[in-house]
Amino acid sequence: MPSIFLSHSSRNDALATSLESWFRSNGFDDLFVDHDTIRAGDKWVEALRRAKGSCRVVVCLVTAEWLASDECYGEFMAGWYAGRRIIPLMAVGDATLDEKQRARLQRVLGEDQGADIAKAGAPAALNLDAAPAISEPLKAGLRAAGALAKVGLDPYAFEVDRDALAEPFPGLRSFGDTDADAAIFFGRSGEIARCLEDLREMRATGDRRVYVILGASGSGKSSLMKAGLLPRLRREHAWFVLRSMRPGIDPLYNFADAISRTAHMVGLDLAPGVIRDALRAAWAGKSDLRAALDAIIVPMKVKADRANATVLIAIDQGEELARADSEHADILADYLKAALAEVKEGEPTPYAVTSSVRSDCLPDLEAAKRFEGLMMRPQTIRMLPVYSFDTAIEQPAERYGVEIEPSLVEALMEDVGDEDTLPILAFTLQRLWSQYEKERRIRKENYESIGKISGLIEDAAERALRGIDPLAPQEPIEGKLSDTRDKQAARLFLPGLAQVSERGAAIRRVARMSSFDDDAKQLIGAFDKWRLVVTSGDGVEVSHEAMFREWPRFKAWLAPEKARLEALRGIESASASWDAKGRKSDDLTHRGKRLKEAIALDKVADYKAQLDRSPEARAYLAACRAAQRRRVIIVCVTTLAALCSPIAAIRVANAIADMQRERAAEAAENYKPGSPILAAGTDASTLADGAVFRDCGDCPEMVVVPGGTFSMGSQENEDFHEKDEAPQHSVTVPRFAAGKFDVTFNDWDACAKDGGCLSNPKPDDKGWGRGRRPVIFISWSDAQDYVKWLSARTGRAYRLPSESEWEYATRANTTTPYWTGSSIGASQANFDTGPQRTYPVGSYAPNPFALYDMVGNAWQWLQDCYVDDYSKTPTDGSPMEITGCLERVVRGGSWIDLPRYLRSAVRYKLLFSVTGDSMSFRMATTLRPRSSPVAPNSPQK
Repeated sequence: MPSIFLSHSSRNDALATSLESWFRSNGFDDLFVDHDTIRAGDKWVEALRRAKGSCRVVVCLVTAEWLASDECYGEFMAGWYAGRRIIPLMAVGDATLDEKQRARLQRVLGEDQGADIAKAGAPAALNLDAAPAISEPLKAGLRAAGALAKVGLDPYAFEVDRDALAEPFPGLRSFGDTDADAAIFFGRSGEIARCLEDLREMRATGDRRVYVILGASGSGKSSLMKAGLLPRLRREHAWFVLRSMRPGIDPLYNFADAISRTAHMVGLDLAPGVIRDALRAAWAGKSDLRAALDAIIVPMKVKADRANATVLIAIDQGEELARADSEHADILADYLKAALAEVKEGEPTPYAVTSSVRSDCLPDLEAAKRFEGLMMRPQTIRMLPVYSFDTAIEQPAERYGVEIEPSLVEALMEDVGDEDTLPILAFTLQRLWSQYEKERRIRKENYESIGKISGLIEDAAERALRGIDPLAPQEPIEGKLSDTRDKQAARLFLPGLAQVSERGAAIRRVARMSSFDDDAKQLIGAFDKWRLVVTSGDGVEVSHEAMFREWPRFKAWLAPEKARLEALRGIESASASWDAKGRKSDDLTHRGKRLKEAIALDKVADYKAQLDRSPEARAYLAACRAAQRRRVIIVCVTTLAALCSPIAAIRVANAIADMQRERAAEAAENYKPGSPILAAGTDASTLADGAVFRDCGDCPEMVVVPGGTFSMGSQENEDFHEKDEAPQHSVTVPRFAAGKFDVTFNDWDACAKDGGCLSNPKPDDKGWGRGRRPVIFISWSDAQDYVKWLSARTGRAYRLPSESEWEYATRANTTTPYWTGSSIGASQANFDTGPQRTYPVGSYAPNPFALYDMVGNAWQWLQDCYVDDYSKTPTDGSPMEITGCLERVVRGGSWIDLPRYLRSAVRYKLLFSVTGDSMSFRMATTLRPRSSPVAPNSPQK
């Protein structure tokens, strides 16, 4: 399908023919023009719809006749709603327009100013070649929008600026958001086009979600957003694009700085400190935040002649906002919510937000309290395919007048690995450029002389450690690094410049330069020369996390420190959550052994210093220690308290219940499975009802559930009955085995360690702890990955339970609303009156079938597709399956839910891809009927 659609009135067909001829003569021959005198209904719009993947530009030939035509204006609106680049070519001349035509003209010009081809003779005698002031910008705009099918979204539409960028390869740093960066950003036309269309479509439809450019570390997501999207959208009149920002140490100041830099671009002088203070004052005074933002930005839009444009806020590495523990992060989050708040129908979209985010950090962002209410629309970016490397290597160099030898490109494509492909390739090219660019040709032998890709980052880091200048002759490194220097560097990076993610991977920590001593600052300067760290103001951070993965010395430092770093992360995460929720005692999650590990960090100077930099962490730990002391005191005064007033006695009773719950949770955490491990190939159908077994040491324990018939659903007179629980009906469930517990973090980690569960190898634990707590932040699809791994590991066909199996097993021969009776109490399950987090599985008593936590603690994914009622569901215990269904059933309620959601009949639907801090699952497997009981005495492996 064509790249350009030309919308014109049939009354201007001669002018359209002249314009078509000019397009084709200038290489824009991938063109759709409808020359029919009578428009065939929605033919044009249908062609546009079919061309969703290829059409990039809608050119509107705007004449008086076009403005009068409902069909033509409909074509414009169709392109606008589809997110296409709109370029109006104005040929209205001196025609008198009626009110409707004038309104349409304003609407079109509000999207883009386009080109006035009346100055090139239209409509009478069009001659664009004789009017270069009109034709050259038009050609550049078409090229930038991707109208040349063979070129794509052409970086050649942007001028090379050697003053802004002295070299075409950024090394470990991402591209910037200027025209100079766009001029050398090659190889991503398809992704740029898709993202641009998404943003335009979101603007057109009033979509209030944050557009998240999602990708793994090193995928190029930051560069795509900054060099691919922002410079192109700045050229569209419908957008007013702020300079991109990193949250960093002070997110609010960095946002203010982005506004200040944008103001400078339009000729206004606004100090970032003044902007920050104004935003902070409006927030503190509980003013209208949208109005406060408008007061600063609207004058900038007016100065840029874009008064009605949509303001685009661009945030690089948005996951830093989830980890930030400052009030300024909360303020910025509130401004983002205000910017994306609903507007009155018919009003233009005032703000849009886009952010690059690491894919493994998205759950952090979604779960962060400060972002509650913000919805996200993710667009996943993959690694640049190897077949695109030649474009990304050769063309930036060519634009700077340097040739890359073809054999060098081939060697790079052969040597590049699977991980950190882009940053390592960019670092290699930057090193080659700095040493050989003056020769005007970079050869394969130059590449071989610097040691090739293998070990390049390690070599640079080792040279930086030794203080070797990157511009000095690069002789082989000789001699061993002194122990003093090694220890100094280890202390700089751990924990100063590195932390661990919830998945256990080393990630960057943005630090304050002022927090380091002079020796550390000198070392930072050495790494900065090699572009391995980035400094900005008082901030300092590692250029790219590829260094953590490619530098053996760092890995050696990390191994013994990982436990401490995880403990530090737990404190930082828990304290941020505690502070955001109002510092309530229920949110103090460090106690017992976990609190001892946290307190132990105070005995290590560098970790103590890190904690001292966070007032929230210090206050949190102090509150945890005070709570621990109170629990001890309560034990001592229990007997005396019983003699006090009834109110005091109730409080003591509640405190005792809390302590008993904590003891039960501790016992559950320390539980060691004692069930037999079945020999490979053992038929579990021979086991007695109620028998417990495992298929391997890392496998979940399973309980044999007897078959039977029960009434599924609830009657209308049951309290809190819902329509989807009806009609109540009889179901016969064959014998099967169900997980004794929900799948735990231990179970999931065993899967990931064995090469399974790759879709979500280390789910977030929210700082609550892992071990025997139910694994959370699991989607239905993630659960299927575990099913596949466990089935392959054991040779047994595991699966998720069906909805009828789950309810049958939960009721366990009871007919009351809850398996516990007519109600359920805080001592029987973990729901909203509990500790406000998950507990280790088995912390509460099992139901009559010896199954733990069937309700409460965490919702459980089931195999079934969700339907609105039971009128057509299976009655034989099998799941309800519908081809292509997207919504799956979850049951059981969770730690955050009211007791009524723990009723045996309650059912809920969720999109199969949804995750959350209350989403888990348990296993099931089918068993054959058996004629006589057999004890579970199979030998252990």
